[in-house]
Amino acid sequence: MDVVVDTNKIIAATLKDGMVRKMFIILSDKVNFYVSKYVFLELEKYKKELEKRLGVNDDFLDTFFKNIFTQYVKFIDDDKVISKDTFKQAYNICKTFDVDDTPIVALALELKCPIWSNDRDLKEKQKVVTVLTTQELVNLISSKKL
Repeated sequence: MDVVVDTNKIIAATLKDGMVRKMFIILSDKVNFYVSKYVFLELEKYKKELEKRLGVNDDFLDTFFKNIFTQYVKFIDDDKVISKDTFKQAYNICKTFDVDDTPIVALALELKCPIWSNDRDLKEKQKVVTVLTTQELVNLISSKKL
């Protein structure tokens, strides 16, 4: 199963609260995870806060993210994969609740797969792309359906 990962799930996987469950998901061999380059911009924005909350230095966090993105999550260069029409469609979907979600919705549309996110607006204010919460994804991974 292919799934686009919302930035908040990558951040949540680094934090202690719920880390085991989120890492269980990311380490699953039943799911292929994808992120757009937008995720890196978001991670950079929250990097200092994450370092402080985790009590780690910049090098540790860089290594942690490098390991996640080289081993478990596939990076997609939006400019090479997502068409302008798909990006425009994603923008039109997101503009009523959060235009910052446009890149992940566009990637999900292009890859024809769901998004892993607990973002209530993303899940409830559009019906074009399936959005799976952490619990829903855990249930799928744990079931024999995948």
